[in-house]
Amino acid sequence: YPMVMRRLMLLKPEIVAHATLLEAVLNQVRASALPVISARKLRMSGPAARRFYEAHKGKFFYGRLVRHMSSGESIALVLSSDSGQARSLVGGGKIWPPRSVVDATTANGLRHLFSISDVRNVAHVSDDERAEEELRIIEEAGGEELLWERKILYPEKEFIHELNHE
Repeated sequence: YPMVMRRLMLLKPEIVAHATLLEAVLNQVRASALPVISARKLRMSGPAARRFYEAHKGKFFYGRLVRHMSSGESIALVLSSDSGQARSLVGGGKIWPPRSVVDATTANGLRHLFSISDVRNVAHVSDDERAEEELRIIEEAGGEELLWERKILYPEKEFIHELNHE
């Protein structure tokens, strides 16, 4: 059996900023039946984003990634899942070629459905080696706890939308 541990799925600012996209992504997360332990809305500071993505320091996209992740609110979902489940839902890091020319078996991930660039690519899923460190960074960032089961706070709105799953 695969090892199950706490890991992070971080929905990025370009998704959280748009209520319709956020709802579509969260509906897919729910449909996947990934076990979500908690959800938190937060805004990562520049230093926190640099620490979070230190594994990419020196890569050509590092500066853009740090700026993007500190540009708006994110939603952190703490999962009790093996890495394969969460990674399968999010999909691969490459968003090219576009999904119209990708084999249908690889075009179902959230990134292929909603990405707009290599940095604005919907979500981050922690690797086994970095999961606990990334969770510490997110917990230190604070933020607002969200009720996962029934309510989602949409960042652009001043209301809570109730979901009816009964």
